Amino acid sequence: MRSPDNEITERQFAAWEAYRVARRKADQTLDIHDGIASVRAYKEFYNLFVGHAEALPLDPKPKNTVIFPIHKTRLPGGV
Repeated sequence: MRSPDNEITERQFAAWEAYRVARRKADQTLDIHDGIASVRAYKEFYNLFVGHAEALPLDPKPKNTVIFPIHKTRLPGGV
């Protein structure tokens, strides 16, 4: 039978492995969605070591802000 300490260690190892895989994928693809997944995996790992009050939120709080993509524009005078 496993003791509670072993279960926590296994959870920590599983969280670390999930972060390691997500971070490697993000580094390879340089895709923003992979980067966000990596951050979330790190927060899950980090939260295993801190109390509830210090835990990081896994998802950002929604904001009423819209970011529009930047488009190429011409300089005044058509240059």
